[in-house]
Amino acid sequence: KGFSYGYVPRFIHVPKGAKVRIIFTNIDKAAGLTKNPDVTMGMNVAGFYGPRTMIIGVRGMSQVAEFVASKAGEFEFFCQHFCGPLHLEMRGTFFVDPPGQQASLAVGDYDDISRQEQLVGEHERVWVVGTNKLMNTLNEGKEPTI
Repeated sequence: KGFSYGYVPRFIHVPKGAKVRIIFTNIDKAAGLTKNPDVTMGMNVAGFYGPRTMIIGVRGMSQVAEFVASKAGEFEFFCQHFCGPLHLEMRGTFFVDPPGQQASLAVGDYDDISRQEQLVGEHERVWVVGTNKLMNTLNEGKEPTI
């Protein structure tokens, strides 16, 4: 979720090799310093994942970016679309953990964890982050876990 001027969650952890789906929702309201009812925000993971994660979100709308987390490391994500005076505060960190390390998924407040059908191959995992949803869905029919 993006809002004036931040993200929830600010830290996202996934294991290397995971299929990642980021659902970015601009939840900003017509308030704050600018009182602009049509604030457009962005989300982009810097560096290696940048070309695959450039998202622009109109207020109240969601956008999706999907990719495989093939390179381990720590990557900053940020708003690449000027959204107001504290625009530079819109930052977070996307961690891709090396094999053998436990990914903690994300840190944030989530009031809804629900099942979403995924088209994945046998024994593959899909990590879904965003829009009040954070889940690890296995195609074996197990319930999502955090």
